Amino acid sequence: MFIGVAVYSQDRTVTRTLGSSQTLYDYTGQAGDTLGTTVDTIDFIFNVNKSRPVLHNIEVSTGSVSAIDGTVTYDVKLQGRTFTSDSWSDIDATNTGLDATNGGADSQIDFTTDLSEVIDTSASTTHPFYRPFRILVAFNTTTGLDAGEQLEVDYIYLKFYER
Repeated sequence: MFIGVAVYSQDRTVTRTLGSSQTLYDYTGQAGDTLGTTVDTIDFIFNVNKSRPVLHNIEVSTGSVSAIDGTVTYDVKLQGRTFTSDSWSDIDATNTGLDATNGGADSQIDFTTDLSEVIDTSASTTHPFYRPFRILVAFNTTTGLDAGEQLEVDYIYLKFYER
């Protein structure tokens, strides 16, 4: 398994590569997996080393390190791409504008494959076979966000089902 971490100004990227026989992965949030006044976006990239399409169940848990007041919202999106040179495409972008104030940061977000959109290996469809998956956690609105008020990623659980 390859492990890489990169930090850029207001962004953080965490990369994990699953082995060809690995279908489960539990990621436990680290101290740096925290959105606040210095980091406003975290990319969790999971490279799925499979030779055929996969179904997915993914659970992301967030919480607040300290109480957040003001008007603070965040997004948690699941994205994918076929090749590393491609742009990221939204697989599920419905978890946007989540309220991070008054305990609202304590959330569990689930992403599950919609079986009606699963690629059929013998058919031609417009749904691509993604190998890299990205979970994008980013602040949306940060009005009134003070130093010390932070949103953390507690864990990410991944389960891929080979077809």
